[in-house]
Amino acid sequence: MLNNLSVASRTRRRPPRCVQGAFMLIDMMMALGLSMLILAGIMQTMLLHSRSAETITTGLRDRINQRRTLQLIRNELNQAARVVWDPSSMEPAGCSLTGRTPLLQLKLPQAMITYSIGPAPSAIWQPQVLMRCGPAYGLDGTLSSGANQHRVVLDRLGTEQASVQETAVNLLKLSLGSEWMLADASYREAS
Repeated sequence: MLNNLSVASRTRRRPPRCVQGAFMLIDMMMALGLSMLILAGIMQTMLLHSRSAETITTGLRDRINQRRTLQLIRNELNQAARVVWDPSSMEPAGCSLTGRTPLLQLKLPQAMITYSIGPAPSAIWQPQVLMRCGPAYGLDGTLSSGANQHRVVLDRLGTEQASVQETAVNLLKLSLGSEWMLADASYREAS
């Protein structure tokens, strides 16, 4: 009887044999963990790409706004009878410039336009802005004869000091954190 018991206990203590080629629970858990690490890496890469795409889109949008602003200033420079870039020589603007530094003043035949730089007037704009004080444009693209308006024309300016310098005859260099050349603009030097 003792022999039968020892044989029976030996057979009960043996772990069940696995079927050849089958996966055990530990194999499945390792595969699941490895798959989750790979998936996390792919998601991280996608997130970084979406952030960089957003940065590129914002940069392109800023570039488009800068070009529009440059074109606006060029058009107004071409119409100007007098251009002043020295703040001490500027006439009083038709708008309040409180907290802003006058940058450029254009005397057109029908109006005076002053560009100034300073803090944003509201939270929708980025910290430093370029503002235009002057008559609005009508639907036909000409200046209206109404009251002056003070409007933001460009935001996200650098924190560097903005400046306008004469680099050659009929050539101004406008520096607003980025530099743009204002070429082919006729003007007369301020007295």
